[in-house]
Amino acid sequence: MTLKQTAKRYAAVLYNVAENIGTLDEVQQALITINELIRTESQFRSFLQSRRILGEQKTVILNTVMGADGHPLVSELVSYLSGSQATKILRVVADIFDHRYKEGKNIVSVT
Repeated sequence: MTLKQTAKRYAAVLYNVAENIGTLDEVQQALITINELIRTESQFRSFLQSRRILGEQKTVILNTVMGADGHPLVSELVSYLSGSQATKILRVVADIFDHRYKEGKNIVSVT
């Protein structure tokens, strides 16, 4: 399975679960925050890519550190990612989720 296919699956599941429990806005904001951290913080990228930190530990760490800026669904998704592709997959998931989120809210992006 390619990176894009994997990201599409994760984004679809994340969107559906967030929609079902009524947390689309919070998940969207958490993805924006995580994406910004990936872009600006090399230590955060290393944390996400680490294979030494177990998924459960990543979830606990993210929930603790991110606090109100994070969301448990996003932390849980991150717990499934590791290795060099983790940050790339998460960025694509965030982009796909953002597109679907804006579609669902009838938001038009102007560039």
